[in-house]
Amino acid sequence: MLAKNGQNNHKYPPTPLGVPVQALVKRSLLLDNMIFAKELQDETTRNEFKEEVRNECARCGIIKDIAVPMPPPDADINDTPGRIYVHFQDEFSAHMAKEMLQGRVFDGNTVFVSLISDIEYEKAASGEWLPMRPPSGNPSLMGVLRVRGMPPKASKGDLVNFFYGRD
Repeated sequence: MLAKNGQNNHKYPPTPLGVPVQALVKRSLLLDNMIFAKELQDETTRNEFKEEVRNECARCGIIKDIAVPMPPPDADINDTPGRIYVHFQDEFSAHMAKEMLQGRVFDGNTVFVSLISDIEYEKAASGEWLPMRPPSGNPSLMGVLRVRGMPPKASKGDLVNFFYGRD
């Protein structure tokens, strides 16, 4: 990536895909299916839920912020799962929390955890109710994709999360 003066940008060098490295850092989590969205309509319940999640996630690292966007009005009709977003100070803490919480049962519901970009977190923190993320291993996503330059430890879920929301 070239800076305005035509020189290479050494602060944020391009990745093999040409995307600036700061766009690939994922230090936020989406915790899905912990609670029904209709329960989050009540401000007291939302705050209690937020504190429970904060106490649990703080075991993994420093939390910068937590967002619980207000569900849309039709969430109580469709039994839509509730979502909470946790923004950590560093990427390592987010990965630890993902490992700790993925598949855990909370209030009778199995928790689904996804690493998300800072851009997605900012949208959720501003109150936007983001579209559902496809679960890992969704048959509609099966096919062949040749990707170069990914770390050897990258999982199928990491690839889905990377391409999520792109045209």
